[in-house]
Amino acid sequence: MAPKKPAVYRAVFFDLDDTIFDFGQCSRQAFFQACRCCHWSSSEEAFTEFQRLDQMLWSQQKAGHLTVEQVIHRRAESMARWFGHPEQSLAFQQRFSQCLAEEAALEPHARETLSLLHKKVPLYGASNGILAIQQARLEKANLTTYFSGLFVSDKIGAEKPDPRFFTFCLQRSGFPAEDVLMVGDSLTADIAGAFSVGMDGCWYHPHTAPPPANTILPHAITDLRQLLTGPFVWGSP
Repeated sequence: MAPKKPAVYRAVFFDLDDTIFDFGQCSRQAFFQACRCCHWSSSEEAFTEFQRLDQMLWSQQKAGHLTVEQVIHRRAESMARWFGHPEQSLAFQQRFSQCLAEEAALEPHARETLSLLHKKVPLYGASNGILAIQQARLEKANLTTYFSGLFVSDKIGAEKPDPRFFTFCLQRSGFPAEDVLMVGDSLTADIAGAFSVGMDGCWYHPHTAPPPANTILPHAITDLRQLLTGPFVWGSP
């Protein structure tokens, strides 16, 4: 039997947080700045609690139990209670969002990879979050020139891994599902979501363990530069 011909991808959808942006570093800076604005005495212990809440809530969102808006609200409410200032929940939420929009630390080799890959195929951002914040961060990082479009859940009305999110992105990009590769750090939101509409997925996992044995995974990378080499085939067959 002849070997299977490699898939040829004509476009890439990129998750943003923890794929292009180093969300850990961005959120750390935004957290401490927001605490200062609220006159809270922040500490490493406080940020550890913030991280715990953030990871727990986003896991629930990716499993379909919470919306992005609920994650943002509950995270702020929990931190305000933790600091003993429940009345400042909304103030912290607003300050954190404002500060996060100013933070644009990147994953290793993100800029290099985008600058080279966008010359081969169109690139699109595909993110759960707030459009204005993600736009601001891409502009801050001088990355907008590499993207042909930006799709964010708050404007789409559906969130990854909902198939409606990916269907919207495909319709707006003009590419059929089989021509697009979804690159992201979440097996649930990015990879499984992409599979649900017939797209291939590439799991970016620089800091995590290998996927479960039964996971269907055409591609996995630990360094974004791997997108520039085999087994990826870009453009026309």
